[in-house]
Amino acid sequence: MALRPPGATRLTAGVEMPVPEKIPAGGRRVIRLRRRPRRVIAAARLARRLRRYLYAQRAGLLLWLTLTVVMIAVVLALSHGGGN
Repeated sequence: MALRPPGATRLTAGVEMPVPEKIPAGGRRVIRLRRRPRRVIAAARLARRLRRYLYAQRAGLLLWLTLTVVMIAVVLALSHGGGN
């Protein structure tokens, strides 16, 4: 109990603590991000659209190939089962 902070004795004696002064925040700078030119944004949109189109085209081709292989397998299985 002998090692009290110096401000604690003033608080117990009823003396009000001084109000800390407010320091204005004038040293902050606004950091502006570089904006991309409109041409770059348009090219990115076009690339995204083209990529989606190619993915859809590839998915359609894969579906067609799968269905063709399945139909051929079914035809071969049915043709071998009915012979003498």
